[in-house]
Amino acid sequence: MYQQIINVTWYGATEFALYYNYRLPTEAEWEYAAKGIDGRKYPWGNTEPDGTKANYYNGNDGYEDTTSPVGNYEAGKSWCGAYDMAGNVWEWCSDWWGNSYYISSPSTNPIGATSGTFRVLRGGSWTEDTDLIRCATRWFNNPKGYSDYIGFRVVR
Repeated sequence: MYQQIINVTWYGATEFALYYNYRLPTEAEWEYAAKGIDGRKYPWGNTEPDGTKANYYNGNDGYEDTTSPVGNYEAGKSWCGAYDMAGNVWEWCSDWWGNSYYISSPSTNPIGATSGTFRVLRGGSWTEDTDLIRCATRWFNNPKGYSDYIGFRVVR
Protein backbone atom coordinates (compact mmCIF):
# COMPACT_ATOMS: atom_id res chain seq x y z
CA MET A 1 0.00 0.00 0.00
CA TYR A 2 1.23 3.46 -0.89
CA GLN A 3 0.78 6.42 1.42
CA GLN A 4 0.33 9.96 0.23
CA ILE A 5 1.57 12.79 2.40
CA ILE A 6 0.89 16.42 1.46
CA ASN A 7 1.29 19.80 3.19
CA VAL A 8 4.85 18.86 4.09
CA THR A 9 8.01 20.96 4.01
CA TRP A 10 11.25 19.69 2.48
CA TYR A 11 12.55 19.34 6.06
CA GLY A 12 9.55 17.26 7.09
CA ALA A 13 9.85 15.04 4.02
CA THR A 14 13.56 14.52 4.70
CA GLU A 15 12.96 13.66 8.37
CA PHE A 16 10.21 11.21 7.45
CA ALA A 17 12.48 9.48 4.94
CA LEU A 18 15.41 9.25 7.35
CA TYR A 19 13.20 7.86 10.12
CA TYR A 20 12.29 4.91 7.89
CA ASN A 21 15.83 4.52 6.51
CA TYR A 22 14.92 6.05 3.13
CA ARG A 23 15.87 9.31 1.46
CA LEU A 24 14.46 11.76 -1.04
CA PRO A 25 15.54 11.07 -4.62
CA THR A 26 18.02 13.33 -6.33
CA GLU A 27 16.56 15.31 -9.18
CA ALA A 28 18.47 13.12 -11.66
CA GLU A 29 17.10 9.92 -10.08
CA TRP A 30 13.58 11.33 -10.17
CA GLU A 31 13.89 12.29 -13.84
CA TYR A 32 15.37 8.91 -14.80
CA ALA A 33 12.48 7.08 -13.11
CA ALA A 34 10.03 9.34 -14.94
CA LYS A 35 11.45 9.47 -18.46
CA GLY A 36 13.86 6.54 -18.71
CA ILE A 37 16.68 6.35 -21.24
CA ASP A 38 14.39 6.96 -24.20
CA GLY A 39 13.57 10.54 -23.12
CA ARG A 40 9.82 10.26 -22.76
CA LYS A 41 7.77 13.43 -22.66
CA TYR A 42 5.49 11.93 -19.99
CA PRO A 43 6.13 8.91 -17.75
CA TRP A 44 3.88 6.66 -19.89
CA GLY A 45 5.39 7.82 -23.21
CA ASN A 46 4.87 10.67 -25.65
CA THR A 47 1.08 10.68 -25.99
CA GLU A 48 -0.75 13.59 -24.41
CA PRO A 49 -2.29 13.01 -20.97
CA ASP A 50 -5.93 12.27 -20.39
CA GLY A 51 -8.04 11.39 -17.36
CA THR A 52 -6.74 7.80 -17.36
CA LYS A 53 -3.05 8.69 -17.06
CA ALA A 54 -2.70 11.56 -14.60
CA ASN A 55 -4.44 13.92 -12.20
CA TYR A 56 -3.90 17.38 -13.67
CA TYR A 57 -5.84 20.61 -14.17
CA ASN A 58 -7.74 19.71 -17.34
CA GLY A 59 -8.04 16.05 -16.52
CA ASN A 60 -11.42 14.43 -16.83
CA ASP A 61 -10.96 12.06 -13.92
CA GLY A 62 -13.08 13.37 -11.06
CA TYR A 63 -10.09 14.57 -9.02
CA GLU A 64 -9.57 17.94 -10.65
CA ASP A 65 -9.88 19.92 -7.41
CA THR A 66 -7.71 17.81 -5.12
CA THR A 67 -5.16 15.04 -5.01
CA SER A 68 -6.12 11.53 -6.01
CA PRO A 69 -5.31 8.20 -4.34
CA VAL A 70 -1.74 6.99 -4.98
CA GLY A 71 -1.65 4.45 -7.79
CA ASN A 72 -5.03 5.49 -9.18
CA TYR A 73 -3.66 5.88 -12.73
CA GLU A 74 -2.43 2.48 -13.89
CA ALA A 75 -2.12 3.73 -17.48
CA GLY A 76 0.14 6.56 -16.29
CA LYS A 77 2.89 4.45 -14.72
CA SER A 78 6.46 5.15 -15.73
CA TRP A 79 8.67 2.63 -17.53
CA CYS A 80 9.92 1.31 -14.16
CA GLY A 81 6.45 1.03 -12.60
CA ALA A 82 6.43 4.27 -10.59
CA TYR A 83 2.97 5.80 -10.17
CA ASP A 84 1.93 9.46 -10.22
CA MET A 85 5.13 10.96 -11.60
CA ALA A 86 3.04 13.38 -13.66
CA GLY A 87 0.44 15.47 -11.87
CA ASN A 88 -1.18 14.77 -8.51
CA VAL A 89 1.49 16.54 -6.36
CA TRP A 90 4.80 18.28 -6.91
CA GLU A 91 7.46 16.11 -5.29
CA TRP A 92 10.41 17.28 -3.23
CA CYS A 93 13.84 16.16 -4.41
CA SER A 94 17.00 16.25 -2.31
CA ASP A 95 18.76 18.80 -4.56
CA TRP A 96 19.19 22.50 -4.12
CA TRP A 97 17.70 24.50 -6.98
CA GLY A 98 20.23 25.82 -9.47
CA ASN A 99 18.52 27.72 -12.26
CA SER A 100 21.34 27.13 -14.73
CA TYR A 101 22.90 24.07 -13.08
CA TYR A 102 22.21 21.73 -15.99
CA ILE A 103 24.13 23.91 -18.43
CA SER A 104 27.41 22.95 -16.72
CA SER A 105 26.47 19.75 -14.84
CA PRO A 106 27.95 16.31 -15.50
CA SER A 107 25.97 14.44 -18.14
CA THR A 108 25.76 11.29 -16.02
CA ASN A 109 23.95 11.32 -12.65
CA PRO A 110 24.43 15.00 -11.73
CA ILE A 111 24.15 15.59 -8.00
CA GLY A 112 22.65 19.06 -8.20
CA ALA A 113 23.78 22.44 -6.92
CA THR A 114 25.80 22.29 -3.68
CA SER A 115 23.91 25.12 -2.01
CA GLY A 116 21.09 27.54 -2.56
CA THR A 117 17.93 29.11 -1.20
CA PHE A 118 15.34 26.81 -2.75
CA ARG A 119 14.85 23.04 -3.14
CA VAL A 120 13.80 21.24 -6.31
CA LEU A 121 10.25 20.07 -7.01
CA ARG A 122 9.34 17.70 -9.86
CA GLY A 123 6.23 16.18 -11.40
CA GLY A 124 3.65 18.93 -11.51
CA SER A 125 0.39 18.66 -9.60
CA TRP A 126 -3.37 18.52 -9.88
CA THR A 127 -3.27 22.32 -10.23
CA GLU A 128 -1.12 22.27 -13.41
CA ASP A 129 -1.89 21.83 -17.10
CA THR A 130 -0.16 19.45 -19.53
CA ASP A 131 2.93 21.64 -20.02
CA LEU A 132 3.85 21.51 -16.33
CA ILE A 133 3.43 17.76 -15.85
CA ARG A 134 6.05 16.80 -18.45
CA CYS A 135 9.02 14.74 -17.22
CA ALA A 136 11.48 17.55 -17.97
CA THR A 137 9.61 20.25 -16.02
CA ARG A 138 11.49 21.57 -13.00
CA TRP A 139 10.29 23.88 -10.26
CA PHE A 140 11.47 25.08 -6.86
CA ASN A 141 10.20 26.21 -3.49
CA ASN A 142 11.48 27.43 -0.17
CA PRO A 143 12.29 24.27 1.84
CA LYS A 144 10.04 25.63 4.62
CA GLY A 145 7.13 25.92 2.19
CA TYR A 146 4.23 23.50 2.02
CA SER A 147 0.79 23.18 0.42
CA ASP A 148 -1.85 20.66 -0.56
CA TYR A 149 -0.16 20.27 -3.94
CA ILE A 150 3.32 19.41 -2.58
CA GLY A 151 4.34 15.95 -1.42
CA PHE A 152 7.25 13.55 -1.86
CA ARG A 153 8.34 10.03 -2.68
CA VAL A 154 11.22 8.15 -1.12
CA VAL A 155 13.99 5.87 -2.37
CA ARG A 156 16.27 3.41 -0.66
